[in-house]
Amino acid sequence: VVSTQSTWGIDLKEELKKMSCSRKYTLRVFLLLCTLQLLFGQEQTGCMQERCAGLNGDSLELCQMKCQLLCSTAIDYKTAKIDTKLNDTRKAYCRQSKLIGADRIGLRVAWSTSTNPRHENYRLDQLAIPMNDAMSYMVGAWCALLLDTNQWIEFRSETVREWVTIVLQGRSDHDQWVTGFKVKSSLDGVTWKNVENDRVFPGCRDRNTQVNVTFTEPVYANILRINPVTWDNHICLRIEAFFRAR
Repeated sequence: VVSTQSTWGIDLKEELKKMSCSRKYTLRVFLLLCTLQLLFGQEQTGCMQERCAGLNGDSLELCQMKCQLLCSTAIDYKTAKIDTKLNDTRKAYCRQSKLIGADRIGLRVAWSTSTNPRHENYRLDQLAIPMNDAMSYMVGAWCALLLDTNQWIEFRSETVREWVTIVLQGRSDHDQWVTGFKVKSSLDGVTWKNVENDRVFPGCRDRNTQVNVTFTEPVYANILRINPVTWDNHICLRIEAFFRAR
């Protein structure tokens, strides 16, 4: 039995009798929304505490960002919790998500150097514009000016993204491509982390075949930087990076 006497000394049952039907309906909707908000808040807190308990080497700030992605709704979290085939909540969450291309939605792309502005044609499947069109001539890739392991191309986002996949191609009009590369990530452009313990990821073997590289674990960062370390003839590539979004 639940008492109808409120903490302010008002008999809720009596007050409800005095209300019109429309006001009763409004009150019921309001109470329902409050209940849902309370339940969601408890679920979000529970998820945050569980996921951030050990931190797994992350800062508290980064862990909380991960939790915001993982626990975007109470339903997602509950669904993941009851999936007995998966031990990791994130895997169940990510399975229901879709990939979005960074360049396709207009995220900023930057690079260390380029041979000249005509060597900045970095988008996947972009072809070279022939030299007979002198005004708009472009080579079929981004090509670095310098040939050393300090060259890079990166995707920049104002918000933390859950990066999962990189796709590369070589230069479309010459036998020039990146055969191996490393990946770095950053939240602020100052402090950097080596993705997968500074692993060298496999790159291209020809001009146009797309090479799909998926990280073992998603990378949570604002900036994703690709650092070529081996290449054939010249550092040239076409590229796209994908992150998960609901």
